[in-house]
Order: sequence, then structure tokens, then C-alpha cells
Amino acid sequence: MKKISKIILENFRVFSGKNEINFNNSNGEPADFVCVYGKNGSGKTSLFDGFEWFFTGEIHLLKKDLKNNVSKYTGDILKYKYAGVKDKAGVEIEYSDGQKGCRTVIKRKNSINDYGKGRANGIYKEMLNEKQILPHSKIDNFVYATKPADMYEEWGNFWDPDNSQREIFESVCKVYKRFIGEVKEYDKKIEELENDIEQLNIKQKIEFYNSSIDRYNCLKIREIPDLPHIEYLENNKINLENDIFSQAIGKQLNVYISNKDFQKNQCEFLLQHFEEYEEAIRLQKEIADRKKRREKIISKCQQKTNLLLQIGDLEREKKSYIEAKEKLAAEFDKSWFENYKKYINTKTVYQAINDKLENNKIELQQIKNNIDVIQENIKRRKQKINEYQIKCETWKRRIIEFDDMQKKILPAEKISDNLKKVEMQKKIYVQELSYLNKALIGDYEKFFDSLNADEQQLYVWIQECRECEQKVKVILDNARLKEKKKKKKYKEIQQNTENLERLWMLAEEEIRKKELCTCPVCKSKFKNMEELLGTIDISAQKDSLTTFYVEWDKANILLKKAEENYQTCCENIKKSIRDRVYLIKQKIVETEEEIIHYEKEWNKIQKLNEERERLQQEISLNLSTDVEKLSIEFVKTVCKKNINLLEKLLIEDKNNQEDQKKKLKEIEENNRKNEITSKDLKKEIENFNNDTDNLRRRETMEHWRIFSYEEFQKKLEDYSDKVVQCELKESNIEDALKKYKIYYANNIEKYSSFVTNPEIKSIDWLEYYEQCRKNLFRNQDISKKTLIKYLQKSEDGIKVVHDKLTLWNECMSKVIVEDFINKYNQKLDTKMKLEGEIAFSKDKERFAEDIFKTVKGQLEEHIKKVFGGVTISQIYSKIEPHKRFTKLRYKININENGNPELYLKVLNEKNEDIMPELFFSSAQLNTVALSVFLGGALSASEPKVNTIFIDDPVGHFDDLNVLSFIDVLRTIVEETNWQIIISTHEESFYEIMKVKLNPQNYNSKFLVFKEEGNVEEDIDF
Repeated sequence: MKKISKIILENFRVFSGKNEINFNNSNGEPADFVCVYGKNGSGKTSLFDGFEWFFTGEIHLLKKDLKNNVSKYTGDILKYKYAGVKDKAGVEIEYSDGQKGCRTVIKRKNSINDYGKGRANGIYKEMLNEKQILPHSKIDNFVYATKPADMYEEWGNFWDPDNSQREIFESVCKVYKRFIGEVKEYDKKIEELENDIEQLNIKQKIEFYNSSIDRYNCLKIREIPDLPHIEYLENNKINLENDIFSQAIGKQLNVYISNKDFQKNQCEFLLQHFEEYEEAIRLQKEIADRKKRREKIISKCQQKTNLLLQIGDLEREKKSYIEAKEKLAAEFDKSWFENYKKYINTKTVYQAINDKLENNKIELQQIKNNIDVIQENIKRRKQKINEYQIKCETWKRRIIEFDDMQKKILPAEKISDNLKKVEMQKKIYVQELSYLNKALIGDYEKFFDSLNADEQQLYVWIQECRECEQKVKVILDNARLKEKKKKKKYKEIQQNTENLERLWMLAEEEIRKKELCTCPVCKSKFKNMEELLGTIDISAQKDSLTTFYVEWDKANILLKKAEENYQTCCENIKKSIRDRVYLIKQKIVETEEEIIHYEKEWNKIQKLNEERERLQQEISLNLSTDVEKLSIEFVKTVCKKNINLLEKLLIEDKNNQEDQKKKLKEIEENNRKNEITSKDLKKEIENFNNDTDNLRRRETMEHWRIFSYEEFQKKLEDYSDKVVQCELKESNIEDALKKYKIYYANNIEKYSSFVTNPEIKSIDWLEYYEQCRKNLFRNQDISKKTLIKYLQKSEDGIKVVHDKLTLWNECMSKVIVEDFINKYNQKLDTKMKLEGEIAFSKDKERFAEDIFKTVKGQLEEHIKKVFGGVTISQIYSKIEPHKRFTKLRYKININENGNPELYLKVLNEKNEDIMPELFFSSAQLNTVALSVFLGGALSASEPKVNTIFIDDPVGHFDDLNVLSFIDVLRTIVEETNWQIIISTHEESFYEIMKVKLNPQNYNSKFLVFKEEGNVEEDIDF
């Protein structure tokens, strides 16, 4: 762990020139406690500014409180204001391990002053946590930060320097606040809507409307529906079915009246023309019968005309068949078809010869390939015979070598037995070595206790070492017990003496302050203040303390001697164990060498067997036979057998080659003969194709699809059959014409004119009469009596509809609630929508609240971890600024404006809490601040530099707080590995620390500012 050994401030702040401040004690080691005293303005804060600027590149006071002033100031801020322009300025620090680092003041271009990070070199980066530096300005910010929001901001820079934790918490706070605002806004809107709905008085208006509807619905008309009532349920929308407030019902009634009037008029028209209509219907029926008879005559005449046309078509078809037959008979005869057949046969033979020639060419090529393959086989078999002969000699030579090697190696069974014996001995040595190694590591007592009874008797050296260690351990335990008792007694007397000394100092201060002549404790009276002070003497208690200290020191010396004896015993045990370890390792090496020797012999046997196996596999693979026993006689026999077989196959290949050559000559001779025949046939085919008559006839054959004389004869017979069929059809049609003798084609036009020209004039009202009759009675038969009865019924229905319309108009004139219902429904819709939105907003609020509580808890734990919650509480309770409220706790919340707040609360034994800034004095608040920041520094995890810097912390302390705080510092120095560098302007505080942390008893050092920027060691004790 590094500590600070030295700091050099060169022209930095109030320090002129190069100033070296050494924090090492007389033996050259860094002091664990360094106190720097100086009056205000002497340079204490500049010294601590140097520490802070070196490690962080910033100064808290200038960065936070005086930021605006720094940005406006022109001139040097970090550099000594009276230094020369070329003079160097900066801070250099030397660590306890000899490493160094420095930071030089650099004035940036276009900057009005030199405040900045400067240029750093050496060991400086991330060496110190900001929690380890406590400037005086941080304490003041806490003491005077009366608002929780201010405390959140001021302290946040300490426990969250990069603002990452606060950004998360503030983001969650903003979301939580927004959701709370949403819920409140929705509640307000819903309350306003409920007031508007109540003012509509919709229930009374709907009851008035429903009474009017009851009177309307008493008049019943089947085609006209009743008007529905309006149903009202509180806090439910009013459903206006079928748009009852529109004019649809009135229009429906008017349409119904119009329809009834129209039906009445149609009925009167039917009654007026009833007799005329009956006469017109009778005349139309007679005309329709005459028209039907004439249309039948026209149909018969048309059928006769069609039959005559069919006879003409058959005559023309019969003539075309006769002409085609005559033309085909003139073109061909039997001799031509015989010549054509001969031509086809010649063509077929020519094609077969050519195909045979092509096949023979392929066969010739195949025979040549076979000859080449046989030649290759002959060559390969000769080569194989030669290889067998060479391999046979090689195999016989290797078998002889294997037999010679086998005679030189020990038997495998003997090697295996020797190897097992040596490995067993090595295992015994390794087991003993493991026990020896365990004995060398850690505590011998734990090692011996870990062994069971059998293991303790296993080796002689275990028994001897255990007896030696136990003997010396008994003496050591007795010395430790005695030293512990003497130390406890001394500490008790020391605590009592310190408490008495503290009371004496308080009493002396009170007497001098008030110039008392009466003892403030026992109330005894004295002549003057000096006599009273002279009677206060605690030298007897100090002498007693010295006596107990001497006894404790003697016990401590005896303990050290016992520890040295125990250490010597342990070293002797360790030496004997090491010697034994060396011996056992030598034995293990010897056994390993024997194991390696036997393993090599065994490997030789295995290798020889593997080579035999490989040779056996090689022979088996090459000779294609199973090798039962590897021997020279076996190899000779099998090789001779395979060579004889190959020579026999070689003779067969040569005979086969001669047969293929003979067959090749025969096929070549046949090809020459077939080529001559092919040329003659080709000439005959070309002569037939070059004849123009043959070419014409072949085209005719292709057209009629005739390819033989038999097909030609069949085609002529087909034409004769078709002529006979045409004549038969003509005969059948002539027989059919006999039935139409009385019908003539010229009668068609005559009867057609009778059909198309009407015989009576049309009646204008007849079509309208049919339409009226269909509308009123569908297809029913009606009489005059039926029409009179329907007319009377229509008149009665019209009267009832007029009465219904009058009542509807009267009912609609009373309806005044439509606008109110629409407004009511709209407001209910809005309310329901808002209720859904507020439910969703409340869910979001609950979810955000859960997140807020989680993040809040995590942030509080983070603050507790950063400040060192347990350490802070311990420091706070030891300083004890308040008798009842002795514990600290952090709490995060948000105020009404949604801004984050930090509460530091103090708790009593019942865990009741208060806010210290509301009830504590400045001195008590100063105690809280020191507890927080000092606890945070002590909780730093694995710091690279074990130093805490505290600048003038007791500005608001009272006397009791001062003494308690010094006790805390003394405890840190005694029980931890931390170095504390502290400054003060309080002379009384400085003098008390000199007494409490005297360099004679503690690793401490005291420095004094003699004048501005000049520091010297205080040796006045």
C-alpha cells in the first residue's frame, strides 16, 4: 500500500519558490498521522489545494463555489502571484515506495488565467478516490446546506461524481411525477363532467317524453310500428334506437296515406271500366286463335323448301365423288405400284448395309482397345512376378532380423513384474512426500490435528516433529495469556486516566475562563485561582499507569521470546522436513529412472511385436492369404504359388491377344465387300428419285395417303360407295316431299303478312287497367261486387291513418329532450373515456411508483456503500454529538415540485428519526459531516494510496466533540493501515493532538506554518 512521503510545491498558490514538505518519520518511513498547524492565511488550504489539484486536476472551492469568479478573473490563480513569467509552477509528490508524480501549471492559449488541469507526468492517474480528500469547503457546504434539495446537489457531487446514479434517479422521478400529475388532471376533469351531467336533469325530461309516447302507441296500424320508450339508467348511455327523433315516422305515415289514396283511385278506375275490359278480352282471344293456325301453315311451307335444297346439295356431292374416282384411276396402275415396292425394298437393304458398316467400325475400335488392354495386362503381370520375387527376398531377410532381436531382449513377463514393483515403491515415496509438503505449508498445529491416529504412526518424523512442536507451543500459549491480561489491565487504567485527564482539561479551562476560586466538582473553596489549579494533580494516576505499562512491557518481552523460541522450533522442524523431502525426492528420481528403463525394454518388445504384426499384415495383403505363423518356409511356399499363378495367366493373355487380331482381319474384309454393294444400291435409288413422273405420283400418294396397290383399289371402292349413298338419300327425300304437295313456297309471304298486321285497334286504357288490377289483386279473379267492397275498406283505412298522423305530429311537437340526450351521451362518453384513461394512468403511476421505490432503495444503498454506512455510524456514535440520537440513516425522496431531496436523519434507540439540520447546532452538524466524509474515505475499496486528507475540520466543534474526534483519529491510526494528513487553525486542538498522538507513542508527525508558505517540523514536546 502506498502512502505519501513528500510533497514539493513550487510557486503554487501562496508558496513562493520550491518548498519541500517531508511526511516521513526519523526512520525514513511515512508517518501514519501528520498534523499541520497554521493561522488563517498561512497556507494550509493552499497545501491541501496542492494535494487535490495533483490527484484530480481540480480544486473543489474553485470548481464549485467560486466558479463564476474564476471564469472572469484575469491573471494567475494556481501560480504564485509574485513569481516570474518564466518561473515554473506545479506540485510534485513522492510515494512511500519511491515512485513519483508531478503536475505542472500550464496556461492555455486564449485563456485569461492559468486555472486548469495542467500537464501531469509520472504516477498520478486514478491514484486517489475523491472521497479521500476532505476540503474545508465541503464541510461548510454540508453545514450550511439547510434545504434537502441543496444537500442532494452538494452531497451528490461527492457520492456520484459522474452524475450517472443521479441521472437515473431523476429520470425515474420525472416519469413518476408526470404520472401523478396525469392522475390529478383526470380526477379534475371527471369532477367537472359529473357537475355538468347533474345540471342537465335528464331523468325528468325522459319521464315527460315517455308519457307522450304512451298516448301515441294507443292508436294501432299494422303497417306503422309503435314508437319506443326511452330507457334511462343512471350512469349509462341512453340508446336512441331507429333515430326516433327524426322525421322518418312522419314521412312513413304520409307515404302510407299517399299509397292508400292511390289504391283508392285505382279501385275506382277498375270499377268504372270493368264491363269494357271484359269485352276487349273476348275479342283478343279470337284473334290469337287465327294467328296460331296461320303460323302452322308457314312452318309446313318452310319445311318443303328445305327438302328441295337438300336434293340439290346431294346432286353436287355425287358429281364430285365421280370426278375424283376417275382422276385417281387415270393416275395409277398395278405395274407402277410393283416398281414402287421394289424401290422401297432397295432402300431398306441399303440402310441395313450402312448400319452394319457403322456397327463393324465400332466393333473394330473395341477389338483394338481389347488388344491394347491385353498388352497392358501382359506387361503388368510380368512386373508383378518381378515384384513378388524381390519382396520375397526382403521378407525372408526381415524375419531373420526379428528372430535375432527376440533373443537379445528379456521375457515380457519378467519386465512386467519388475516394473510393478518399482511403481509400487514410487507410490509409497510420493505419498510420504505429500505429507511432507503439507507440513511445510501453513500452521504445524493444524497439520498435526488434521492427521488421524493411523497417519500419526505412519512415519517416525511425524511423531518426532509433533512432540517438539507441542512442547514449545505450551510455553507460547502461557506467555500469550499472561501478556493479554497485562495489556487489558493497562488499557483499562489508560482509559480511566485519559477520561480523568479530559475532565481536568475541561475543569482547568472552565476555572481559567471564569476565574473561579471554588472547585466546580467538589465545591471546595480556595484563596485564589492559582491555589485551586495547584491542587488539581493526576500525577499519581500517571505513575500507576506507568507501573502497569512496565508490567505489560515485561510480559510482552517474554511473549516475544516465547514466539522466537516457537519460531526457532518451527524452523528446525521445517529444516528436518526439507532434508527429508530432499531424500525422498532423490528416491523418487531413482525409481523413476528404473521405471523408464523397464518401460523402454517393454516398448522394445511392443515395437518388435508391432513390426512383426505389420510384416504379417503386409504379406497377407500382398499375397491375399492368411498368415498363421510367420516363417521363411511359409513365405517361400506362398510366393512360389502366386508366381506360378501369374505365369499361367500371362500365357492365357497372349493366346487371347492372337484371337483378337484374327477377328480384326475378318471384320475388315467384310467391310470392303459391303461398301461395294452399298454404292450399287445407292445408284438405283437415285435413278428412281430423279424421274419427274415418279416424283409427281409420290406426291399424289402422300396426299391421298395411298402406299400400295391394295390401298389404291380400296380408295376407288370407297368413292363408289359414297355415290350409292347419295342416290339413296335423294330417294328418301323425294318420298318425304309427297306429304307436302298442298303447300307452296310462295304462300309464306302471304300468310306472314296476316300474322304481323294486327286485326283490331289497341285500347289506350287497357294496359293501365291490367297494371291496376295486378297491383290490387295480383292474379286473382275479380267481380264488380269485389271492387265495391275493396273501395269501402280503403276509405275506412285512410281515415284511421289521418288520425294517427295527427297524433304523431302532436307527440313530436312535445319532444324537447333530444339535444339534452345527445349532450348527456356525449358527456357520459367523455367520462367513460376519461375513466379508462385514468385507470391506465393509475396503473402507470403504480408501476412508476414501484420502479421509483426500487431505484430509491438502490440509490440509498449506493450512498450508504459510498459513504461506508457501518463506518460512518461507528464514527458518529464514538464522537457522540447527541446523547439520544446516536445513529445515522440516509433517505432519498422528491418534494412537491418533483425535485430530488436527500435527507440525513439521526435515530435514537427506538429508531425514531429527526432531521439534524432542524435540531442540531453547528457543532453537531459539523460532527455529522465529518462522520459522513471520514466514513466514506475509510470505506474506499482497495485504494492505491492509503492516505486521507482533512482540511481544518473543527471550526464548529465544542470541547467534548474535539476530544472524541481525536479519539477517533487515534483509533484509525492504531487499528488501520491508513495515513491521515490533517490541518487546523485551532491552537488548542493542535496542542491536544500533540498530547494524544505524541510521536513518542505513535507514528505521528507535527508541522507548523511559521509564516505564509513556510512549513517547519514541530519538535517541542
